[in-house]
Parts: sequence; structure tokens; C-alpha cells
Amino acid sequence: MTPLSGCKVLKGYPYYLSIEDFPEDFQEAALMDGIEWGLKEVKEEGIYSFTITLNQTQTTSSVLQKLQQEGFKRNGQRYFYHLDLQELTDEITRPITLKNIKQFDQHCFLEVWERSRQGSLNAGESAAITETFIGLQQELGPRYKEYCQLGFIDDQPIGITIPHLEPGTVNEGRLFYFGLLPEWRGQGLGAPFHLKSLYYLKMIGMHQYIGATGEKNKPMQRIFERNGCQKFDARTTFIWMARKE
Repeated sequence: MTPLSGCKVLKGYPYYLSIEDFPEDFQEAALMDGIEWGLKEVKEEGIYSFTITLNQTQTTSSVLQKLQQEGFKRNGQRYFYHLDLQELTDEITRPITLKNIKQFDQHCFLEVWERSRQGSLNAGESAAITETFIGLQQELGPRYKEYCQLGFIDDQPIGITIPHLEPGTVNEGRLFYFGLLPEWRGQGLGAPFHLKSLYYLKMIGMHQYIGATGEKNKPMQRIFERNGCQKFDARTTFIWMARKE
């Protein structure tokens, strides 16, 4: 039992624990209890990292002081976007094909993922791919192989996308990760590849899409806007990392 009723708790054991989507009426005292619960959980379970994402009204001086005392570091601000997938009508202008991990070697998937992170403008992408992949399996459950996909043009991989049902929801779709390989950037492929991912979410029954990107990631912000996503919030992420022995 956690003191985090109404919040979203994402578990990618043993590598990460994330708490986000605190309700607007979430009281400061309850937030403090949530921080304590999370720290107890990661220390007892041997979890490597613990992140908390808060909006502007929740980052009070007392909360910031508590986070600092417990060893959290500010990990940047993220912008959140929304799209009603039922209203998705835009045409995909490039011949992009999606193939999931069942259709090719897992090593190939991880290699493309690793290369897609090169030059990333988002904060907090320092964890090893193999560790993140194990955490992903825990978080997304048995359907993870359906969700883990590569985009192809003429049988050449262009990047990675992981569209999925958000845990704890009925029809909210998100992208666990999205990125183009360095050699395919700057060719106008970001928006159609992202749009292809949105159509996949719609195809598997998702009604709403929530996306997020870092404050410095201007290209991804433009992709959201190009595909009709509306920015609705800015939130700050704080991260606690276990000390390596």
C-alpha cells in the first residue's frame, strides 16, 4: 500500500522507479510521504534510480528543500503534449514501415536504440540500454515485444519507436522512446515517423496520446506541433541515484 493514491507509479525493477502525474489537489504533506515511500522502496529493493516529476504548483520551497536534503538533483524540465487520436486524419507522407521485435533479432533492436540516443537533446539518458530494456519489460508487461518497433524505409532501419498502452490506464497511448538514427536526421522524417507511431496507437485501440520531451529538444517540440499535439503542461523532473559501491 502506497500513500500515492491518484498518482502514476512506474516500476522498471531493478533499474528505475518513477512517480508522476500527481493530482492538482495533492497536498504537500502527502507529497512528502510519497518521497519517503519511494526512497524506502528503492533502498529496500536495490533500485538504481528514482525520479519524481512535479508541476510548478507542486515545487514549493518545502518540497524543494526536502528533495535537496534527500540527494535529488534537478534533471530538467519537460513539456507535455496531448492529442485526441480519434481526430487523427493527417496523411503519412513517407513510405515508413514498422516492424516489431518479433520480426528481427533483439540485438539489432538494441543496437538501433543505442545509436538513436547519440546526440540526444533530452536529459536523463545515461542509463545503459540493456538496463533500460529490462526495466521496460517490467513496466510494459508481456506485450512489450509488440510495442518495441523499428521504422524502415526500403528495408533500411531509420529509427526506433515504442508505442504502448500506458500502465494503469484503459486507452491512453504513449511512446516509451522515439528517435531517429543520426544518418536519417535532417531529412524531414521525424514528423511522418512520429505520425506513423500515432496511427499504430490508434490501431491498437488507444483514444488519447500523451507525449513529453525536454525543454531543450526543439526538434521534438516541432514534431509534436506539426502532428497537431497541444502543449498542456511543463513539469520538472528530479532524480535520485543510488551510490555505486
